[in-house]
Amino acid sequence: MRKWWAGCLALAELARRGILLPERLEQAVGIVHKALVFDVRRGTTSIGAHVRDAASYVCWAFARAYAPAEMAVHVSVLARSLLVAALYDREINCRRAAAAAFQENVGRQGNYPHGIDIVTRADYFALGNRSNAFLVVAPFVASFPEYQEALANHLVTRQLRHWDLAMRELSATALRKLVPLFPHFFVATALPSLLDAALSTDVPTRHGGACSIAQILLGLKDCGHKLPSDLETRVVGLVPAVEKARLFRGRGGEAMRGACCRVIEAIALACFLKSSPYIVSFIQ
Repeated sequence: MRKWWAGCLALAELARRGILLPERLEQAVGIVHKALVFDVRRGTTSIGAHVRDAASYVCWAFARAYAPAEMAVHVSVLARSLLVAALYDREINCRRAAAAAFQENVGRQGNYPHGIDIVTRADYFALGNRSNAFLVVAPFVASFPEYQEALANHLVTRQLRHWDLAMRELSATALRKLVPLFPHFFVATALPSLLDAALSTDVPTRHGGACSIAQILLGLKDCGHKLPSDLETRVVGLVPAVEKARLFRGRGGEAMRGACCRVIEAIALACFLKSSPYIVSFIQ
């Protein structure tokens, strides 16, 4: 852990002083990309906020140290990574640090897609409130196609598996906000992955998977997008599969019962209820 933190600080100072040569930028950017989402679970908490904060400092130093021509090839990776951290990080200082680094890059590099529009909306105060960052600012940023998949993938692969229950529920709600913008991604990629996650042996993973499935179904209903029949069958069969695996019992059982109730509600609102006699009996 300390090696990641110290390494990021060292990279930032080397870049700021012009010692990190442009030929090593590709390797450095790869490390920073991982550091911006660095999070190691420790029981009911995690360690990694200091690493993510230091990674933002590296990106800030890159903006000041290199010419736009030298950074051009790395813009897409850094822009997506910084916005993921600025919008979806749990910690307020990490969100603000990433937003400051993004703003510095927009101002000095000048080649970040839709940079001015995003900086105007994703400012210091807007990102200070976590719900506002997740549910208001993030959908605005996701309206730009360059950032859509990166934001959705981060929620699906990381935040829905977060150790903090409140973060999982907020991330699931944030997914619903993204669904109308590009529903095909959620039907083709996100839902099949989350249906598997909802039956995981890991408690946060299966709880986040079930919460997000309910929210995606509601988002698809809002935009009038239909599910293919095979995927609808899998969705309707989720609650019976969870009960068969005995995941309503033991550790995490209470959270799963609540999440599955939301899945049943979403199935009913999406008019899938008629195809599931089991769920009708489950409710009764």
